[in-house]
Amino acid sequence: MRFEKEINEANQELYERVLACLNQDRFPVILGGDHSIAAGSVSASLTKYKHVGILWIDAHADFNDEKITPSGNIHGMPLSAVCGCGPDSLVSYSSDRADPLNVVIVGARSIDPLEKIKLKEKGVTVYSISDIHAEGITAIIRKAILTAGKGTNGIHMSFDMDALDPTQAPGVGTPVNNGLTQREAFIICEEMYKYDKLVALDIVETNPLLDQRNMTGILASELVLACLGNTDYR
Repeated sequence: MRFEKEINEANQELYERVLACLNQDRFPVILGGDHSIAAGSVSASLTKYKHVGILWIDAHADFNDEKITPSGNIHGMPLSAVCGCGPDSLVSYSSDRADPLNVVIVGARSIDPLEKIKLKEKGVTVYSISDIHAEGITAIIRKAILTAGKGTNGIHMSFDMDALDPTQAPGVGTPVNNGLTQREAFIICEEMYKYDKLVALDIVETNPLLDQRNMTGILASELVLACLGNTDYR
């Protein structure tokens, strides 16, 4: 696993900071970097609230482990790790794990073959971009929230900006065509605010070096505000 030592050190510090924030009854917003930071941030939510649902907005599933990864990149493993499906070394600082039955991935369109098998075996709910095209984002996100929130003490949303189409959010490290529109991304955040079970928020993969006129950075900040209840008129 590439850069495991450095990533684990950073994530342990992040875990402690996010947990301290949660213990003060504050709402943490965690800005990435790549999605490997979720191993630390989601673990903190699990330690604080024990039974937490996860809403994973991403073009990728990030459900690989050290045995099936095609690349060795740890940013393709954090969701698996926090669900107790490996690698355990990424979450060694916490004993709390998420129930895969309360985990929902929205916007997926680039999943590795062995990863697909593993997701089905563990019972993770996946709504692909094709599902969104067929049913509409409002129906999909409402179903996703109900699954993530069923019997849990809150929902941790981890939002990767590469879930959006590269024409809408170009400043990401792993762009994939045929993604969410800005409108669909805002509906996700607005629905999360209305449901009122959000305990923490990750926003990852905003890379200024790859961005165009700060388009992705501005959009990411506006999505954070939408999760906190900012609306155009109310």
